Amino acid sequence: MLLYNIIFPKRDLCDETDLYYRINGTTDTLYDNRFENNEMIINKDEKASFDSYFNIFSYAQYKEHTSIKAIIINATLKGKGKIRVKKTYTLDNIYFRYCHLYDNREKYYKFNRKEQKQKEAELIDEVLLEQDFDFKDFKDVAFNLDISKQDFRGYIYLEIEAKEASIFKGANYLVDGLAAHNVKVGIVLCTYKREEYLKNNVKKLIALKNNNPDLKNKFDVFVIDNGKTLSNDDVKGAILIPNENTGGSGGYTRGVKEVCANKEYTHFLLVDDDTSFEEEIFRKTITMLSFAKDIEELTIGASMMKMEKPYIQHEQGAYFDGIWCIPHNGGYDLRRKIALLGNEEELNVDYQAWWYFCMPVSFVDRYGLPLQLFIRGDDQEYGLRCTKELCIMNGIGLWHESFENKFSPHMEYYNVRNNILISTVIKHKTSGYQQFKKMRVIYAKNLVEQRYFMFPILNRALEDFFKGPEYIFNVDVTKLNSEIMGMNIKQYSKSELEVQGYDVSSLYEEHKFMRGKTPLRVLTLNGYLIPTAFYPKASRTRVVDLRYPTLYKYFLAKTVVQYNPVLEKGFVTNIKKYELIKVYFNLAKLFFMLVFGYKGMKKKYNKYFETNKNIARND
Repeated sequence: MLLYNIIFPKRDLCDETDLYYRINGTTDTLYDNRFENNEMIINKDEKASFDSYFNIFSYAQYKEHTSIKAIIINATLKGKGKIRVKKTYTLDNIYFRYCHLYDNREKYYKFNRKEQKQKEAELIDEVLLEQDFDFKDFKDVAFNLDISKQDFRGYIYLEIEAKEASIFKGANYLVDGLAAHNVKVGIVLCTYKREEYLKNNVKKLIALKNNNPDLKNKFDVFVIDNGKTLSNDDVKGAILIPNENTGGSGGYTRGVKEVCANKEYTHFLLVDDDTSFEEEIFRKTITMLSFAKDIEELTIGASMMKMEKPYIQHEQGAYFDGIWCIPHNGGYDLRRKIALLGNEEELNVDYQAWWYFCMPVSFVDRYGLPLQLFIRGDDQEYGLRCTKELCIMNGIGLWHESFENKFSPHMEYYNVRNNILISTVIKHKTSGYQQFKKMRVIYAKNLVEQRYFMFPILNRALEDFFKGPEYIFNVDVTKLNSEIMGMNIKQYSKSELEVQGYDVSSLYEEHKFMRGKTPLRVLTLNGYLIPTAFYPKASRTRVVDLRYPTLYKYFLAKTVVQYNPVLEKGFVTNIKKYELIKVYFNLAKLFFMLVFGYKGMKKKYNKYFETNKNIARND
């Protein structure tokens, strides 16, 4: 049975060759002349290796989660040279600092970059199998490999060394035998007026299904249209379900219900509508489930990579400590072999975001449906409630626009309200004082960033939480969302900002002395206690990158244009010293609310769920 294919880069999706293959151990400089008819040309004396994010075989993950003991690696090629199966591993742990991208900030990480290079030099590359080839026409070369005997956490890959000009047609990883489980997945995409992304993704999935006989009866695509703007012709081959705008939470839940209503499906797979992906990740997911050791517990997620920098990993699963959500392996440079090994490390993962998460349909019978939180937090709560075995591995990842590019103040309402709500229904022992300390950080950050418009939004989030579960789960979510969105600050286009007299062509470059927790910044509360007359005239007005609002960029700034150079829009803020006093009084109020009221509210939410067990089912 085919597990998955080795894939080549596509110009219209991702042409970062290091995510697919390397030539002589580094980036391919001849990419534009490398492929013809989807066949790879390997020139004389070149060595093509597939020790890359999409094409390695993560044997430790398969050993842990599946019953697979041995695999076959099959390659089709012609020419003359050697073909090898190799294994990369290390005897030591791979820590975050080895895997991070340093690029333009490298001057601030000199020690870590040096350490990274040293660690990369210590990686062990071992030849497991090799064979000479001398073919006038295309022929297959097959290797049998017992993965049960592979120790340490690492990965396996294919390498081709050409003695003469050769052509590589492709390769795949297989299992000799039938699948242990008959798997069929309902892929659920929930959308709200994002037709172009959605239609393209549906088209790719239907083509994958129709063009691959082994996948023909393995999945169907469900489109939940919260905006009711799509027709059946827009998503040919998929099952279109018009839905009220119940947010992502309600839309995904509707999709899960539709999948579970048909007993032929074994799993549902929730996928964001505005992602880009290699279709092969769906095959990897389905085939891994087909050999799962525990088909009723194994869940599979995908890492998120950044669209604007497709080799940067944003998150590989996350952990929730009852206060903060902590993403794993963010900032990993997936072009580096050491980062791939870092992804192989065992992680304490609590949940997987719903840009891509596959779960057994039996979860609904055992645990109910996700909480109806409209947006934000439902994936955290459901993952914490249900997930016992989660696989997130190299090769299953997709691209999503960076969240830095999605500045939406009203979303913080849902982040704060839903996060504290979730903390009441999980097993983590959190206190009201811990929640207060978190809110103190959030309020202080917004104060420094001159985002005073955020305070009414944050206050509303906490006030609504303290209204209790009867309010949260019975409120008119459409009306509420409109009210919260009405609290957003107006953002202006680049031309509108220029008309107002602001030059946004140059972002503010902070002075070195402003970095870190300097005594001056700390003692003056980031400049709030310094009269504006003493602010340096040259930088009283500055343009700050909205995506990366580092706090020291606001130090001694009177007017700040908070601008996103990618989206070419932003807003203007001015320092208001009296807001400092308002925040202190506000925090005093929150202290009493959280320290003395959180424990009782936690009991109230738990009691509500005990006596209203169907609330999570949205019945």
